[in-house]
Amino acid sequence: MKKIKYLCFLFAILLVIVLGCRKITSDTPVFTSEDFSSIQKIDAHVHLANTEPGLVELAVKNNFSIFTINASAPDLGPIEEQQRVAVEQTKTYPKNVSFVATFHMEGWDNPDWEKNTIIYLKESISKGAIAVKVLNNIGMIFKDKNGEYVMIDDPKFDPIFDFLAEKGITLVGHLADSKTNWLPSADTTVKDYDAFFHPDYPGCPTFNAIIRSRDNMLYKHPNLKYISCHLGSQGHSLDELAKSLDAHPNMAIDVSARVKRFQVHSQTDWEKVKNFVIKYQDRIIYGTDLILDVNIPDANGKKISEVVLDRWINDWKYFTSGKVMTSPSVKGEFTGLALSKSVVEKIYRINAKKWYGIK
Repeated sequence: MKKIKYLCFLFAILLVIVLGCRKITSDTPVFTSEDFSSIQKIDAHVHLANTEPGLVELAVKNNFSIFTINASAPDLGPIEEQQRVAVEQTKTYPKNVSFVATFHMEGWDNPDWEKNTIIYLKESISKGAIAVKVLNNIGMIFKDKNGEYVMIDDPKFDPIFDFLAEKGITLVGHLADSKTNWLPSADTTVKDYDAFFHPDYPGCPTFNAIIRSRDNMLYKHPNLKYISCHLGSQGHSLDELAKSLDAHPNMAIDVSARVKRFQVHSQTDWEKVKNFVIKYQDRIIYGTDLILDVNIPDANGKKISEVVLDRWINDWKYFTSGKVMTSPSVKGEFTGLALSKSVVEKIYRINAKKWYGIK
């Protein structure tokens, strides 16, 4: 009987230690929800749709600076108009708005394409662009005159990436998409967690082929700073994402539209997610990928200003608190990461400034 009591006592002590370890890994001191509006933050991945001030003012009110990213995407409009909007907003809000330029793929088969693209990028940089974006039309949509998909490691990109590396300009990339988009359309077990999904691109290269081409590009340009958007399109596997980060010290990731991936992983292995974020704390950048257009409500009729503020607050709660919480994008509950102040400041401000080269 005494032996049983002694074993029970040892088990209770062990339980306290285990639970205590989880508390210790919260790395106090931590920020609270009350700190949200007082801490300087950067949303390093949004898309400003127009020059109206409402959503930028919302950012200013909540101590956010924003990076508006131009991209060759149909729903964002012509890239020249995107740049016009971005330049005007940076002039109006020089302390709170920066912009990332992009370039056309049209004319790819023209022998002057590389030269003309560099001329266009020089002009964009002269207007204040802090980085240059490439989109997943490279690898998934755009084809050359022979009907072959253009991949990001194509030698025609080399002069452009060499130019960016020489000028200290960061390349931002949304290459591939979530791996689940290559699953059969009927398989929605994971797609529900993606920020978006599209009809399959028939005949496009495989997910792994596109990631390999990204890796080849990075190996060719080790001095080029590269920010891989949306958890590098590898949010389905923290192990695969970790391998990519380990292989490419010139690569960082943003969490835009993929915080929900962390949250889903937190449901099954909270410690793994937290350890991942702590290990790569110098290479993770906060962003939302929200299109900031005050005139257009979301699918549920909610004002975009409310959608934006809700996203900012809920993401902050996930990174800073250790509370059990929910998200409209995730099935079931999950626990916040309760990251230390130093890690949160890196994710929300320091890393964006470092990787985008902002002094």
